[in-house]
Amino acid sequence: MACHVHVPKPLHGWKAFCNEIAVIVIGVLIALALEALVEWAH
Repeated sequence: MACHVHVPKPLHGWKAFCNEIAVIVIGVLIALALEALVEWAH
């Protein structure tokens, strides 16, 4: 069974950079919202 390793591609331009930052920010906001929901439920 072969293991495929995907090397991350370098970002090309500001649009790609902003997309990556937006994905990270949205993920953090979702995590914070879920944490607040759990605290509220307790």
